[in-house]
Amino acid sequence: MPIYRITRTDSTDYDEFNKIVVRAASESEALALVCRADPDYPNEIQLYRGFRVDGSNAKAEEIPATGDAAVIVASFLAG
Repeated sequence: MPIYRITRTDSTDYDEFNKIVVRAASESEALALVCRADPDYPNEIQLYRGFRVDGSNAKAEEIPATGDAAVIVASFLAG
């Protein structure tokens, strides 16, 4: 299963993520892992703050590798 680097396509502020590396079967699965609502606050708060739930400010770049689907690294800009 490949690894994807998910990056923001807009500006990043304090207390937001700007890059996340995930392992997923496809680009769409990779974006879905990152661009989703917090399960405790559905449709209100992004799980990875800064990445929009609709994925409109994210892009995925494949880094081939093997393994199961999982978030590997997340980059958070603390304020």
